Amino acid sequence: MKALIASAALAAAVVPANSSEIDVTPVMARDVAAGIRQAGFNCPLVKLAYAKGEDAYGTVTKVYCGPAESEGVYPKAVFRLTFRPNGGVIIKPWD
Repeated sequence: MKALIASAALAAAVVPANSSEIDVTPVMARDVAAGIRQAGFNCPLVKLAYAKGEDAYGTVTKVYCGPAESEGVYPKAVFRLTFRPNGGVIIKPWD
């Protein structure tokens, strides 16, 4: 979980000012996917991530997972990651 939080902090630093897409590095893709799997979901590798702003619980990121060995994303492997002010992370499927 520490790697997931560290990757999230790094992601916040690389979000372009005029865009919500996050530049997902290989380390971030691996670490965030591991956190999603630890929460009980299938995510071989994070392929795309978008900053969605703040809500009542923290900073929201929309994450798309896909196969580790090929291109593309899984259409139903889309997750909402909420990074809490206390350092915690809430992971659930994107509704």
